[in-house]
Amino acid sequence: MTDPNLLRKRLLFQSKHLGTKENDLLLGPFAATALADMDLPQLQLFDAFLQEQDQQIYAWLVQNVTAPEQYQGLIRAIGAHNTKNRHAS
Repeated sequence: MTDPNLLRKRLLFQSKHLGTKENDLLLGPFAATALADMDLPQLQLFDAFLQEQDQQIYAWLVQNVTAPEQYQGLIRAIGAHNTKNRHAS
């Protein structure tokens, strides 16, 4: 069985060290606030999302390229988080 707390720690680190600074800046802050509230299936989905190619993740998040159905809710949540934080600064 996967330990959700260990998975959260790994995903937080990975979110901040993906490979492109742009994705790190989009996903790191989201992960820092959202991972604590995710259950195991949501964590596993986020894990699968992070395994995608960096360029593809960026295209889904920034360039409005349609993502696979399983990621669309996650992408909306990331977008809402980043919009909220951009307006708060």
